[in-house]
Amino acid sequence: MDDPATAPIAVSRSRKPRKRILIVDDQAALLKVLRTSLEHHGFAVCGEAENGVDAIGRAVATRPDLVILDVAMPGLNGIEVASILQSLLPNVPIILHTIYADRVGKSLKTLVGIKAVVAKSEGVGKLIDHVRSLTDGLVTNQAPSNAPPASEKAQN
Repeated sequence: MDDPATAPIAVSRSRKPRKRILIVDDQAALLKVLRTSLEHHGFAVCGEAENGVDAIGRAVATRPDLVILDVAMPGLNGIEVASILQSLLPNVPIILHTIYADRVGKSLKTLVGIKAVVAKSEGVGKLIDHVRSLTDGLVTNQAPSNAPPASEKAQN
C-alpha cells in the first residue's frame, strides 16, 4: 500500500485571473488603504493615480476591469474623468467613491457611465461589495487591444 505522506498532491492550475482595478484619489493615505483592502479581497490593483489627467493615461495604458474614482481632485475632477473614460473605454465600469455622494444626481451618474456611487463615509466594505458585484462575470482585461470596438466592427 502506498504511503499517504509521499503520494503526489493534485494541484489545480485553473486559477481564475484576478480582476484588475485602477484606483484614483488625491489622498495618498486613502490610495494605500484601498490598495490593501482590494488586494486582501482578491483583486489586483493595476494602477493608481492622484489626479484626473494621470487617471486617464493610466486607464488607457492598463485597461482595468473597473475604475474607482474620487470626485474632488486636482486638474480634471472625477465626473470629467468618468465622461472621458466612458468614451475611451465604454465597457469599463466606474465607481465614484466620494464624500459628495449625496450631490451626484442619478441623471448625471447615468450620463457619464458611472455604475455606482459610494460615499466614503459608508466604509471600504461597502466599496468592496460594489466592486465585487460589478466585476462578477466580467472577462478580465489582460492587455490593451488594437482591435476596433464592436460598434466599429458592426459598421464595417
